Amino acid sequence: GDRTYCDGRTCGEGEGDCDPSKNHCAGGLTCVSDLGGKYGFPPLTDVCEVVSTGFTKLDSSGNYLPDDALSWSCVRDNATWLTWEVKTEDGGIHDKNNGYLWGGVTSEGGGEQTRSPSWNSLVNGSNAETLCGFSDWRVPGWNELGGLVDSNYFPTINTRYFPNTMPNSYFSATRFGTGGAAVVWFHNGGSGGTGTGTAWPSHVRLVRGEK
Repeated sequence: GDRTYCDGRTCGEGEGDCDPSKNHCAGGLTCVSDLGGKYGFPPLTDVCEVVSTGFTKLDSSGNYLPDDALSWSCVRDNATWLTWEVKTEDGGIHDKNNGYLWGGVTSEGGGEQTRSPSWNSLVNGSNAETLCGFSDWRVPGWNELGGLVDSNYFPTINTRYFPNTMPNSYFSATRFGTGGAAVVWFHNGGSGGTGTGTAWPSHVRLVRGEK
């Protein structure tokens, strides 16, 4: 469809590019960051709409898909505006079985943790391919990752939107104490710290968006 940009006036539903820091939207609407793929704009366009909840499926280019789509590459959390990587079974960088050691690009802090570059291929590769139309993928913070826990499912995540999730530990970018890393366990929904050396590989699910 036609791309309608609102310049110097109040934006209606489905119009952009609005500014989330200003009141550019008509009453009852919110300027939602990076919603362009839903309305035929470039993925990073901010668009006015009635804020929804739940999850939305995205294809590899960042286009919004119907809820009954059988194949998708990412999931947008409509409550947090975060976009999450969806794991695959194709043996590539997004494969569900891939494990990593803690550290590398986008990991937080310093301290005494043993750092490894093993997840760099996932982060850098996702950004290079502009997964779902974005090039700012990172390893999530502990609280962000924990926000995906849903004890109504096993593994403890909404498997309708996050297939191929292993019921094991997933690293966050957050350090735990002086010698560990903060993880979330998707076999029971718990979280805590674990070691970062070669004996402690975990899975990683990337995120992009608000931080």
